Amino acid sequence: MLVKPSEHAPATAEILRQIIKEAFPEEYVAVVTGGPEVASVFSALPFDHILFTGSERVGKLVMKAAAENLTPVTLELGGKSPALVHESYPMAIAADRVCSAKFWNAGQTCIAPDYVLVPLNKAEEFVGKCKTVLSKRYPNAASNVDYTHLISQAAWERMRDLAEDARNKGARVLQVDSNSDVPAQDRFFPPTFILDANNSIRVMQEEIFGPILPVVTYSSLENALCFINDRPRPLALYYFDRNKSRIEKVLEQTVSGGAAINDCIFHFVQHQLPFGGVGSSGMGAYHGFDGFCAFSKKKGVLIQNSFVGSFLDRALKPPYTSWSDRTIAFLVGQSKARPVQKMTLSGK
Repeated sequence: MLVKPSEHAPATAEILRQIIKEAFPEEYVAVVTGGPEVASVFSALPFDHILFTGSERVGKLVMKAAAENLTPVTLELGGKSPALVHESYPMAIAADRVCSAKFWNAGQTCIAPDYVLVPLNKAEEFVGKCKTVLSKRYPNAASNVDYTHLISQAAWERMRDLAEDARNKGARVLQVDSNSDVPAQDRFFPPTFILDANNSIRVMQEEIFGPILPVVTYSSLENALCFINDRPRPLALYYFDRNKSRIEKVLEQTVSGGAAINDCIFHFVQHQLPFGGVGSSGMGAYHGFDGFCAFSKKKGVLIQNSFVGSFLDRALKPPYTSWSDRTIAFLVGQSKARPVQKMTLSGK
């Protein structure tokens, strides 16, 4: 097995390499490090199976390279995972659980809620509860060791550009605990909400992968489901409700790689559940037994019985006789053999 960690976290990649080197002989498991050029060569090797987790853009490149060797792939690609809050659900609880999942690691997880759908008449209440949650979870976020800074300067600049794009296109941008004194080089980006989000802004068109949460309002549950279903299939879907029939309706009328009810992210750590995407959020599944299956190949093996083999030699191989016809009729469940229909072809 070969493992290629992301080049965007070189220190983590090196630690992973050292741990695996100490735990396994290199002929069993090895870690290779490097940039995109290494990843390109890596994905073009004739492996038995490739598992890739990352962006949809890179996933397409991996799949294209693997196709040259007919290598099967498991792709886990993230995407825009929605959180949907029913109007009957307590906004304080929903806000805490959505914000906790969204702002862990500053939103840099593939299953973070990418946007949240809340009832039109509950939007301000929800945002207010979010502000309360953030003041509790991450007070003085700029200097709080529990709040993660972004992984690279490019990631920070992308978040800045996403917020500026939303502001320029008429959306309201609310930044909680913003600190303009923090230099950009520190890569601190405050928890940010995009209100009055519309389809023209970038945060509604691409996976955010950062601490920005668009808040989208809806007028009815049907309207919210149409909003979700009009978009590419998400890796995860989160629904907050205590009504069993509505929960079943949401699960039946949406398609996602996985789902969690009345919480976010925690389905990921249940190793008895398969984890993976669907459509543009990926293909295949792993974790637990499903991970074993993903990296295994079922091989059917027949060891022929001497008596059965002799019987089949006589019954199913030419020259065919009436006894052959009766045997075949018995095997396919007919009481007697049908007469053989002879057909001749003629042409003009």
